[in-house]
Amino acid sequence: MLVFLLRSGAHREPLRMTTTEIGAMTGMSQQNASRRLRALEKEGSVERKGSLIKLTEGGAAEMKGLMASLQNAFEARLEIRGRIADGLGDGRFYLSRHGYKRQMKEKLGFEPYAGTLNLKLERSEAEKRRRLLQLEPIVIEGFREGERTFGDLFAFLAEADGVGCAIVVPLRTHHGHDVMELAAPVNLRKRLGKGTGDEILLKVGQVP
Repeated sequence: MLVFLLRSGAHREPLRMTTTEIGAMTGMSQQNASRRLRALEKEGSVERKGSLIKLTEGGAAEMKGLMASLQNAFEARLEIRGRIADGLGDGRFYLSRHGYKRQMKEKLGFEPYAGTLNLKLERSEAEKRRRLLQLEPIVIEGFREGERTFGDLFAFLAEADGVGCAIVVPLRTHHGHDVMELAAPVNLRKRLGKGTGDEILLKVGQVP
């Protein structure tokens, strides 16, 4: 019913339509259409004045949430291409920390090789990074080690040219939006037999 009202523009302006007409257009009886509208009105998703029906802000927000969930489901196999880039060695330092290694083994299913593989993304591919961050991440929580604190990481399971890995996104990073870091249980450069400048195809959502 909410999908029908949204497609009919009831989120923009009141829709003038009887329950008989709604039933005919949605493939249900007039009585069933009336019951569903009453239920939606009771929960605050729609407002009715006579034959005028309008989606409330809450109803529209519910539909936006549904759309986001569907988009995430379709994008759970998002593909991203990038080229191997030389890093600064930060990945080796961070992934050797016990606080990260322990959580990644528990949550990702593997203990990371001490070092990340950096991928440089073209502009069209960098846009997919934004879409990636709309997916539900696996959160690797920050921790304290001595006097130093380490921030949270977002992780997304993936495959890099068929090899299981995870995209890791530090919430505090000096990298731009056109760089993506990969963690894996192996040295990805060696396993893939590739070097700086070579292209990698990431398939997001695959289990290592």
